[in-house]
Amino acid sequence: MLRDSHQRVFGALCINLDVTAIRHAAAILDTLSGHHVEPKPTTFSNDIRDVIDVALREVLRGRAAALLSRQERLDVFRVLDARSIFSVKRAMSRVAAALNVSRATAYSCLQIVRAETVKTKLANSSATRRPRLSR
Repeated sequence: MLRDSHQRVFGALCINLDVTAIRHAAAILDTLSGHHVEPKPTTFSNDIRDVIDVALREVLRGRAAALLSRQERLDVFRVLDARSIFSVKRAMSRVAAALNVSRATAYSCLQIVRAETVKTKLANSSATRRPRLSR
């Protein structure tokens, strides 16, 4: 994601490479080592709604949205915000519908998560500052 000086997303940079040789080498190494890891699928779509839906599925990990506790719902918003999902136009409506909450509740959750993030950043920055010695 490309961001401006205010950290707002204004574009994306995509680089396409032929990774056939790398995958072949990885398969050989997996066979030799006896260790196999399934690669995570990459989501490519012409529809941004698909990207939002995939992010939601990954975050929910099969949990029913209606059964999430308040803290679990905030955790979902925290992860989606870190992935810049809410920078996408109309993403909030889609997320709210998927989590079975109103848009007002969804915006409230995002506001809480962002306030916590700011508070954490402020606490971390003040903890790393050294007291100044007066002369």
